[in-house]
Amino acid sequence: MTSITKSFRSFTAVLVAALLVLVPINLTVASANQTTDIITVTWEGNTTPVEVTEGTAISLPSRITQVAVTVTPLIAGSQVDIEGATDLEVGRNELYITITHDDVVSLTKAFLDVAPHSAELASVTVNGEDVDLVFGTENITFVRLPHGTNDLDVEVETVDPEATYDIEISYDDLELSCKQPGLQCFLAYVNISVTAPDGLTNFKQVGVVVDKSDDSTVQSVTVNGFLWDQDEDVVEVDAGEIEVLVDTENEFASTLINVAPTEGTVGGTATVNESVITASGYITATILVTAQDGTPGDALVLNLLASTDLEVYNGSNPSDDTVRVGTYAKVSFEAALNALKVDSKQTNRWLADGAYVTGQTTSRLMLTPDDLALEIRPVVYTASEFLVGKKVEVGLGIIKKTPTPSVLGKAAIGNTLKAIPKAWTQDVELSYEWFVNYEDSESEAVATGEEFVLAADALVPGDVVMLSVTGSLEGYSPVEMYSSRLTVVKGNLKLTTKPEITADPAFVTGATLTLNPGALNAEAEPTVVWYRNGGLVADQTDVEYAITPADFKSKLTAVITYTLDGYNTLTAKVSTPFIKAAAFEEIEAPTIEANLELTALKAVGGFSSDVVPSSIKYTWYRNGRAVLDAKTAIYVLQAKDRGAKIAVRVVANYLGYVSTSTVVDPEEGVYLVPKQ
Repeated sequence: MTSITKSFRSFTAVLVAALLVLVPINLTVASANQTTDIITVTWEGNTTPVEVTEGTAISLPSRITQVAVTVTPLIAGSQVDIEGATDLEVGRNELYITITHDDVVSLTKAFLDVAPHSAELASVTVNGEDVDLVFGTENITFVRLPHGTNDLDVEVETVDPEATYDIEISYDDLELSCKQPGLQCFLAYVNISVTAPDGLTNFKQVGVVVDKSDDSTVQSVTVNGFLWDQDEDVVEVDAGEIEVLVDTENEFASTLINVAPTEGTVGGTATVNESVITASGYITATILVTAQDGTPGDALVLNLLASTDLEVYNGSNPSDDTVRVGTYAKVSFEAALNALKVDSKQTNRWLADGAYVTGQTTSRLMLTPDDLALEIRPVVYTASEFLVGKKVEVGLGIIKKTPTPSVLGKAAIGNTLKAIPKAWTQDVELSYEWFVNYEDSESEAVATGEEFVLAADALVPGDVVMLSVTGSLEGYSPVEMYSSRLTVVKGNLKLTTKPEITADPAFVTGATLTLNPGALNAEAEPTVVWYRNGGLVADQTDVEYAITPADFKSKLTAVITYTLDGYNTLTAKVSTPFIKAAAFEEIEAPTIEANLELTALKAVGGFSSDVVPSSIKYTWYRNGRAVLDAKTAIYVLQAKDRGAKIAVRVVANYLGYVSTSTVVDPEEGVYLVPKQ
């Protein structure tokens, strides 16, 4: 499909014309079952060959200038001549196929009917909408588009790919036509001229109409030039003329405004002239919007408070510019008189959140803490006028008795300071804040409450602490009072649980000592060093200590140093009893091995494999009697040992451990020397 940008010739048609240069004439071999000559014709774009016999007429599209002919002669080797398959023209063309075999000639005549070029339209779309091409006698049809359409995108496809076309769009005055009665507006005429390659022309005209809007949406409402937030319950304006302008989504929508005193309030007076309301007091404006097609929208309710400045001042203390809790609010008689158009008898009332305050019919009102949460307004009216005053800005009262606080306690890290607020005005509630290095009113408190712990992770020696006590009373301005400043010093670490040393299994060589460093009044970090009989043990700084032979008969001492930022360093120590010798649980018996020549025996094992003995003594036995001068691990056999039973005893001494004595197993460990 082509776009509104005019394409004057079909690319496909040009490509086909370029390809149709040669006319293939195919000859195929006759089959054994064939009874006559077989002739078929195909052409560009055709997928099913058409069989030709005498007089056959074939209808071809307008763009075809040649065809392909396939001939299968009945008699193989026949000569085939084809005439009229190329240079086809619009209309009827004659096709001749001559088949010659020896002296026999067969002639077949067929007709190729090439369709003329077309100036018709295959399709037209306007903004994606298909146009009905079934035209009336005036050659025009109409397409209907949604409301809001201003521009057109026209796409055209011709029946003949080689046809050209031209599109002209004449736009109408949409705004003017939309004001006419009916549900549609006239937008434009789309004129399409089609010219076929042979000069044939055609003209189509499409009229474009647009639906009138059913949109009654309100974009915005302004009151005296200010945008109305529809979440507001009441919009307050100055009494008098009030301009309410309604901006609709569709410019052809119409607006009507009605006014009346607001239900459920003390009311007011109002008149309306189109978009201008003249009002005083509580007024409800109902805004009705009707769409262009006559569809009514939902009513918008605009509640207005048209108020007058009646000048309310502090009647208890005129020199105070603020009307406060605990004072009288008073209406200026002169201001009320000036606001009235007619000089007549005035009546005074007071409003609290839009309702009259019971029993208040004078020009002054005593303000209480409850009035802070209410909307207080004066009302002045006569027989012909009704005035509602501006909202009274009620200020907080003033607390009278506000002493300077003090602090109990020493400002040392780890200590707790306590606030001493002293006596304030009765019923005042007190709150406490603690400041560190206070600079100005923008400084933030680091803690609240009557007590403040000087934690080491929050303060350092040299910081300055100050207490703030704030007095609060409902309806009154809070008052903040400050104590004197205290400089923080280092705290002292104290043991709450003493350190101790435990041993597993006991205080003996080879055991493991475990130090419990105890507990303190703060989370201090302990470091440990170990001493042996008062001498420093090198590289021993863990809470666990493995007792070595060097510690035998010595006393071990752990010295713990506790350090924590903000605190003075604390040192403590704890000692073990004298380290005793440890006993091995069980030592495997020695075994006896002989050399290959059977000239000597060797004692293997019989002492600890974990602790190196300081000395080992061997005693060899022949048939149960000790052999003199046999004191090493090697026993040299003698002639008298033939046929004897040789045993060995191993006695091992260890530094820091109980000596061990082992004998070969009497049944399996004794070595029997051969007799020869």
